[in-house]
Amino acid sequence: MSTLENCSACNIKGCKNALSILSLDGASISDQFVACIVKNFPNLQTISLNGCSNLTTSFLKSIGKLGQLQELLIAGQNEVKTLSNLSNLHHLKKLNVSRCKRLNDITGLMELITNFVSLDVSGIPASLELLTVFYLHNLKELNLQGCYQVSDSFLSKLKVPHLRKLNISSCVRVTNKSFGYLFSNHSSNKTSQLFMAKESNTYAFYRGI
Repeated sequence: MSTLENCSACNIKGCKNALSILSLDGASISDQFVACIVKNFPNLQTISLNGCSNLTTSFLKSIGKLGQLQELLIAGQNEVKTLSNLSNLHHLKKLNVSRCKRLNDITGLMELITNFVSLDVSGIPASLELLTVFYLHNLKELNLQGCYQVSDSFLSKLKVPHLRKLNISSCVRVTNKSFGYLFSNHSSNKTSQLFMAKESNTYAFYRGI
């Protein structure tokens, strides 16, 4: 839609300070339009740009200015290579960068990661060792589906005491060794249970109340 590229179209009357959630999944928008969104709706708490194929790496510079942002969903953004522009989003709690096939650096999350409640990095090529360095006491949902980097050793180093949902489907380096580890490390929490499901040689673990 051509009007989407007009900044005046972003300035919806009466919404500038009130709008907190915006989904543009699959929309044919540009980096410039995202910049316009950020300028006109500075109090956004959730923005979803999954599958917006016209975006380049530049749109994250604009997103990094949303100081109140709590949820960012950018699945399938294949131009994204680094998350360094997100380093100042100190209120960010939910991040989905799944299927970002060129994302090879997540160190920009170093100062944010302990705040995360939900993280989806499924199918990205970046090293995930950052996840093993910190005590992720807030993390409740972690999706690692299809990440070759994930192994028994990696899972054994995770410090996620309140995790309720862990997806390791299609993680081909995960073996039966991880099952015992995951069960034993969650058995002390009496308010929840850990479930294992196996389908077509893939595994998913779910821990829920």
